[in-house]
Amino acid sequence: MLSTLTIISIFAEIFAAGIFLVGALTLFKSFLSFRKLKALYLGLFFLAFFAYVFATIISQMMFNLGWELSRLIEVQKAIAISLVLSSLFLFAFTLEIFGAKKLRWSNLLALFLSAVLSYRVLESSANLIYREGIIEPIVVFSSAVPFKPFFALVTFLSLVAAFLAAFSSTGGRRTLSFYLGFSNILLLGALLSAFLYGRFGEAGYLLASWVLVLISGFAASLFKDPHPF
Repeated sequence: MLSTLTIISIFAEIFAAGIFLVGALTLFKSFLSFRKLKALYLGLFFLAFFAYVFATIISQMMFNLGWELSRLIEVQKAIAISLVLSSLFLFAFTLEIFGAKKLRWSNLLALFLSAVLSYRVLESSANLIYREGIIEPIVVFSSAVPFKPFFALVTFLSLVAAFLAAFSSTGGRRTLSFYLGFSNILLLGALLSAFLYGRFGEAGYLLASWVLVLISGFAASLFKDPHPF
Protein backbone atom coordinates (compact mmCIF):
# COMPACT_ATOMS: atom_id res chain seq x y z
CA MET A 1 0.00 0.00 0.00
CA LEU A 2 1.29 3.45 -0.94
CA SER A 3 2.13 5.88 1.83
CA THR A 4 0.44 9.26 2.12
CA LEU A 5 3.61 11.06 1.01
CA THR A 6 3.91 8.80 -2.02
CA ILE A 7 0.30 9.50 -3.03
CA ILE A 8 0.89 13.25 -2.69
CA SER A 9 4.03 12.84 -4.81
CA ILE A 10 2.01 11.21 -7.58
CA PHE A 11 -0.43 14.13 -7.58
CA ALA A 12 2.55 16.50 -7.80
CA GLU A 13 3.79 14.52 -10.82
CA ILE A 14 0.39 14.79 -12.52
CA PHE A 15 0.25 18.55 -11.98
CA ALA A 16 3.82 18.91 -13.23
CA ALA A 17 2.99 16.91 -16.38
CA GLY A 18 0.04 19.24 -17.01
CA ILE A 19 2.18 22.36 -16.61
CA PHE A 20 4.81 21.15 -19.06
CA LEU A 21 2.24 20.00 -21.62
CA VAL A 22 0.31 23.28 -21.53
CA GLY A 23 3.59 25.18 -21.66
CA ALA A 24 4.70 23.23 -24.73
CA LEU A 25 1.46 23.92 -26.59
CA THR A 26 1.63 27.64 -25.70
CA LEU A 27 5.22 27.90 -26.87
CA PHE A 28 4.49 26.16 -30.17
CA LYS A 29 1.71 28.70 -30.72
CA SER A 30 4.18 31.48 -29.91
CA PHE A 31 6.66 30.04 -32.40
CA LEU A 32 4.04 30.00 -35.15
CA SER A 33 3.25 33.65 -34.38
CA PHE A 34 6.74 35.10 -33.96
CA ARG A 35 9.01 32.51 -35.65
CA LYS A 36 11.55 32.67 -32.83
CA LEU A 37 13.81 29.63 -32.40
CA LYS A 38 13.95 30.22 -28.66
CA ALA A 39 10.20 29.54 -28.44
CA LEU A 40 10.57 26.38 -30.54
CA TYR A 41 13.47 24.99 -28.50
CA LEU A 42 11.81 25.74 -25.18
CA GLY A 43 8.57 24.22 -26.45
CA LEU A 44 10.44 21.07 -27.44
CA PHE A 45 12.09 20.98 -24.00
CA PHE A 46 8.69 21.29 -22.32
CA LEU A 47 7.31 18.51 -24.52
CA ALA A 48 10.28 16.18 -23.90
CA PHE A 49 10.15 16.83 -20.17
CA PHE A 50 6.40 16.22 -20.19
CA ALA A 51 7.18 12.84 -21.80
CA TYR A 52 9.71 12.16 -19.03
CA VAL A 53 7.20 12.94 -16.26
CA PHE A 54 4.34 11.11 -17.99
CA ALA A 55 6.45 8.00 -18.60
CA THR A 56 7.51 8.05 -14.96
CA ILE A 57 3.86 8.08 -13.88
CA ILE A 58 3.09 5.20 -16.24
CA SER A 59 6.06 3.23 -14.85
CA GLN A 60 4.84 3.68 -11.29
CA MET A 61 1.32 2.58 -12.22
CA MET A 62 2.59 -0.47 -14.09
CA PHE A 63 4.79 -1.49 -11.14
CA ASN A 64 1.93 -1.22 -8.66
CA LEU A 65 -0.36 -3.17 -11.00
CA GLY A 66 2.21 -5.96 -11.28
CA TRP A 67 3.08 -5.67 -14.98
CA GLU A 68 5.83 -7.91 -16.32
CA LEU A 69 9.43 -6.77 -16.06
CA SER A 70 10.04 -6.54 -19.82
CA ARG A 71 7.30 -3.90 -20.16
CA LEU A 72 8.67 -1.94 -17.23
CA ILE A 73 12.11 -1.94 -18.84
CA GLU A 74 10.65 -0.54 -22.08
CA VAL A 75 9.08 2.33 -20.16
CA GLN A 76 12.33 2.98 -18.30
CA LYS A 77 14.11 3.25 -21.65
CA ALA A 78 11.48 5.78 -22.75
CA ILE A 79 12.13 7.74 -19.55
CA ALA A 80 15.88 7.78 -20.25
CA ILE A 81 15.50 8.88 -23.87
CA SER A 82 13.01 11.62 -22.98
CA LEU A 83 15.50 13.01 -20.45
CA VAL A 84 18.26 12.91 -23.07
CA LEU A 85 16.03 14.87 -25.47
CA SER A 86 15.19 17.32 -22.68
CA SER A 87 18.94 17.93 -22.28
CA LEU A 88 19.38 18.53 -26.00
CA PHE A 89 16.56 21.06 -26.27
CA LEU A 90 17.50 22.85 -23.03
CA PHE A 91 21.02 23.29 -24.37
CA ALA A 92 19.75 24.69 -27.67
CA PHE A 93 17.33 27.02 -25.87
CA THR A 94 20.08 28.32 -23.58
CA LEU A 95 22.29 29.23 -26.53
CA GLU A 96 19.40 30.90 -28.31
CA ILE A 97 17.90 32.84 -25.39
CA PHE A 98 21.25 34.43 -24.52
CA GLY A 99 22.21 35.18 -28.13
CA ALA A 100 25.27 32.93 -28.24
CA LYS A 101 25.17 32.68 -32.02
CA LYS A 102 28.89 31.96 -32.30
CA LEU A 103 28.35 28.81 -30.24
CA ARG A 104 25.48 27.40 -32.28
CA TRP A 105 27.88 24.84 -33.74
CA SER A 106 27.92 23.19 -30.30
CA ASN A 107 24.31 22.14 -30.92
CA LEU A 108 25.79 19.56 -33.29
CA LEU A 109 27.97 18.23 -30.47
CA ALA A 110 24.94 18.06 -28.15
CA LEU A 111 22.98 16.32 -30.90
CA PHE A 112 25.77 13.77 -31.40
CA LEU A 113 26.01 13.03 -27.67
CA SER A 114 22.22 12.72 -27.45
CA ALA A 115 22.15 10.32 -30.39
CA VAL A 116 24.90 8.17 -28.85
CA LEU A 117 23.16 8.04 -25.46
CA SER A 118 19.78 7.25 -27.03
CA TYR A 119 21.32 4.46 -29.13
CA ARG A 120 23.03 2.96 -26.08
CA VAL A 121 19.76 3.06 -24.15
CA LEU A 122 17.92 1.23 -26.92
CA GLU A 123 20.65 -1.36 -27.42
CA SER A 124 21.32 -2.06 -23.75
CA SER A 125 19.68 -4.61 -21.55
CA ALA A 126 18.57 -3.30 -18.16
CA ASN A 127 18.04 -4.44 -14.61
CA LEU A 128 15.48 -2.72 -12.39
CA ILE A 129 16.28 -2.76 -8.69
CA TYR A 130 13.25 -2.17 -6.49
CA ARG A 131 13.33 -2.00 -2.73
CA GLU A 132 10.49 -2.30 -0.27
CA GLY A 133 8.32 0.80 -0.30
CA ILE A 134 9.99 2.25 -3.42
CA ILE A 135 8.03 2.85 -6.63
CA GLU A 136 10.90 4.31 -8.67
CA PRO A 137 13.64 1.73 -9.35
CA ILE A 138 17.38 2.05 -9.66
CA VAL A 139 17.97 1.32 -13.37
CA VAL A 140 21.22 -0.44 -14.28
CA PHE A 141 21.93 -0.60 -18.02
CA SER A 142 24.39 -3.13 -19.41
CA SER A 143 26.21 -0.30 -21.19
CA ALA A 144 27.30 2.97 -19.63
CA VAL A 145 24.40 5.37 -20.20
CA PRO A 146 24.96 8.52 -18.10
CA PHE A 147 21.72 10.21 -19.17
CA LYS A 148 21.07 11.78 -15.76
CA PRO A 149 24.60 13.24 -15.43
CA PHE A 150 24.19 14.55 -19.00
CA PHE A 151 20.96 16.29 -18.02
CA ALA A 152 22.55 17.61 -14.83
CA LEU A 153 25.52 18.99 -16.80
CA VAL A 154 23.32 20.79 -19.32
CA THR A 155 21.10 22.15 -16.54
CA PHE A 156 24.18 23.42 -14.68
CA LEU A 157 25.50 25.12 -17.83
CA SER A 158 22.11 26.76 -18.34
CA LEU A 159 22.17 27.85 -14.69
CA VAL A 160 25.61 29.47 -15.09
CA ALA A 161 24.55 31.23 -18.31
CA ALA A 162 21.37 32.51 -16.66
CA PHE A 163 23.15 34.04 -13.68
CA LEU A 164 25.90 35.53 -15.82
CA ALA A 165 23.21 37.17 -17.94
CA ALA A 166 21.29 38.30 -14.85
CA PHE A 167 24.29 40.08 -13.34
CA SER A 168 25.18 41.76 -16.63
CA SER A 169 21.64 42.82 -17.62
CA THR A 170 18.95 45.17 -16.38
CA GLY A 171 15.16 45.35 -16.30
CA GLY A 172 13.00 42.51 -17.55
CA ARG A 173 15.91 40.60 -19.07
CA ARG A 174 17.63 40.45 -15.69
CA THR A 175 14.44 39.29 -13.95
CA LEU A 176 13.76 36.55 -16.50
CA SER A 177 17.39 35.40 -16.30
CA PHE A 178 17.04 35.02 -12.54
CA TYR A 179 13.83 33.03 -13.03
CA LEU A 180 15.57 30.71 -15.49
CA GLY A 181 18.48 30.23 -13.09
CA PHE A 182 16.07 29.55 -10.23
CA SER A 183 14.23 26.98 -12.36
CA ASN A 184 17.52 25.22 -13.12
CA ILE A 185 18.49 25.13 -9.44
CA LEU A 186 15.17 23.45 -8.67
CA LEU A 187 15.72 20.84 -11.39
CA LEU A 188 19.15 20.00 -10.00
CA GLY A 189 17.63 19.75 -6.54
CA ALA A 190 14.96 17.41 -7.90
CA LEU A 191 17.63 15.13 -9.39
CA LEU A 192 19.43 15.01 -6.05
CA SER A 193 16.21 14.25 -4.15
CA ALA A 194 15.33 11.46 -6.60
CA PHE A 195 18.79 9.96 -6.10
CA LEU A 196 18.39 10.08 -2.31
CA TYR A 197 14.96 8.45 -2.62
CA GLY A 198 16.43 5.53 -4.53
CA ARG A 199 19.28 5.29 -2.02
CA PHE A 200 17.36 5.49 1.25
CA GLY A 201 13.76 4.74 0.29
CA GLU A 202 12.32 7.68 2.24
CA ALA A 203 9.06 8.89 0.67
CA GLY A 204 9.89 12.44 1.72
CA TYR A 205 12.71 12.54 -0.83
CA LEU A 206 10.30 11.46 -3.57
CA LEU A 207 7.83 14.18 -2.57
CA ALA A 208 10.59 16.79 -2.44
CA SER A 209 11.79 15.76 -5.90
CA TRP A 210 8.42 16.18 -7.57
CA VAL A 211 7.50 19.34 -5.67
CA LEU A 212 10.76 20.87 -6.93
CA VAL A 213 9.91 19.79 -10.48
CA LEU A 214 6.44 21.29 -10.09
CA ILE A 215 7.78 24.66 -8.86
CA SER A 216 10.43 24.61 -11.59
CA GLY A 217 7.65 24.17 -14.14
CA PHE A 218 5.87 27.21 -12.73
CA ALA A 219 9.06 29.27 -12.94
CA ALA A 220 9.84 28.09 -16.47
CA SER A 221 6.27 28.89 -17.56
CA LEU A 222 7.24 32.57 -17.39
CA PHE A 223 8.97 31.92 -20.71
CA LYS A 224 5.75 30.84 -22.42
CA ASP A 225 5.99 33.94 -24.62
CA PRO A 226 9.73 34.61 -24.82
CA HIS A 227 9.77 36.79 -27.96
CA PRO A 228 10.52 40.06 -26.09
CA PHE A 229 13.53 38.51 -24.32
